[in-house]
Amino acid sequence: MVPFIGCTSLTNITVVATNPAFASVNGVLYDKSVATLDECPSGRAGDYVIPDGVTYIADSAFQFCAELIHVTLPSSLTAIGYDYIWGDAAFYGCTSLVGLYFLGNAPLLGQPDVFTGDTHAVVYYLAGTTGWSATYGGLPTVQVAAPPANYNHISAQLLNAGQMRLSFMGNSNANYALDRTFNLKPPIDWVAQLTNLTGAGGELLLTNTAVATTNNFWRMRSVP
Repeated sequence: MVPFIGCTSLTNITVVATNPAFASVNGVLYDKSVATLDECPSGRAGDYVIPDGVTYIADSAFQFCAELIHVTLPSSLTAIGYDYIWGDAAFYGCTSLVGLYFLGNAPLLGQPDVFTGDTHAVVYYLAGTTGWSATYGGLPTVQVAAPPANYNHISAQLLNAGQMRLSFMGNSNANYALDRTFNLKPPIDWVAQLTNLTGAGGELLLTNTAVATTNNFWRMRSVP
């Protein structure tokens, strides 16, 4: 059972530390041992990285997460769904999803409806992993090299006249927005600077002007 399925304004699930059965990590519901991902709130948007150590994604865990764009799945994952009576639908209706990035071997699938409605999604898997074919759960697959060491990190180089060159490694052929703030004390006021598309290798080089009289903090976020 997925208690909050279809609550499209729900972006975070919080579980108190004393709960004997469940836990939450970054707003997502897990079992107490954080080995099973039980539910991602339907209002979650952008990218999500499932933490290493998770072995199982429950039925309907991501169902109707219509604003998710990329999901990274750990090498520890062994199975997605198991309910052969009612179906699986773990990623059913994720209509904005464009990339599923698997870091390990192909997990077992419970039912063929795991990715129903995910018409834009592509499965990416690493060279050297096993169990993959031309499709996975009905989605096309693409083999990629292992991600670079600086994947999803921003590095900065100071240029002339206060210009900064920011180098970012993310998902291939994906849109990212650059935001800046001057203070990390909540509530953080992130201001959008520009949006650009990564290349086939996932690299994005951006040039922006830093404000020399104060701290500059940058972040990248995926956008449709």
